[in-house]
Amino acid sequence: MGQNPSEEKQKPNQLDVIKVNVLQLAVNEARLLYEMELRPLHSLEFGLGFIYPNPTWFEQGETPLLATGGGIYASYRKYRIPKRYFTTPFFSSYFSPLLFYRYSAYENEWLLFEGPTPETSECAQFSEYFHQLGLVIRLGGQTTQGRVVMDIYGGLGLKYIPSTLTRHAFNAETNVCEILPTSNLDEVVTPIRDFQVIVNAGLKIGIRRSNRERNYEDRGIDTPDPQEDTPPQYAP
Repeated sequence: MGQNPSEEKQKPNQLDVIKVNVLQLAVNEARLLYEMELRPLHSLEFGLGFIYPNPTWFEQGETPLLATGGGIYASYRKYRIPKRYFTTPFFSSYFSPLLFYRYSAYENEWLLFEGPTPETSECAQFSEYFHQLGLVIRLGGQTTQGRVVMDIYGGLGLKYIPSTLTRHAFNAETNVCEILPTSNLDEVVTPIRDFQVIVNAGLKIGIRRSNRERNYEDRGIDTPDPQEDTPPQYAP
């Protein structure tokens, strides 16, 4: 099925982009993403995340929760106008639903529930395993300067968090977080099923993989190759 002339002139107008989610680094996840064009105004973005421990981010009692894990992310994008921002410094807005799965866990962490005195405090050792399934509806915009791409977005969504919390040890009426002769060592396993509304926002910085436009060979358009540091040229 043929394309209309306007789409013929627009395509290809998006180059492959590799991105890093900069703000996500502040919450202990390194997320690498790749955006590819489907057709004019439409693209897909895929990503992988690595959740790493950070003692300064979330601390309970004397020992921080050092969760580790990873995530898989996939989103569809519908741009409002042709994506000329890949070749000129132009801001193009988009609508994007995102699906994601994340897994993270921590093991044998002490959590202190501190009261005004040791007799009103208690401490317990926990392990927890999180699975997160989510859908987020985002609005964003993307622009470029040279081959550098900036992507800003925000949105709302819902995530389902099935997890398992295991209490290994419990010390009542004390703020001491270690195994004591009086410690209760009976393991208590608690399954958790939780839905949460989430606010999602981020900033991604990326680079276009190449200045060479895609699919010219398939379309029979005769155009010279662009120079290394110059924007791609379009056929009239």
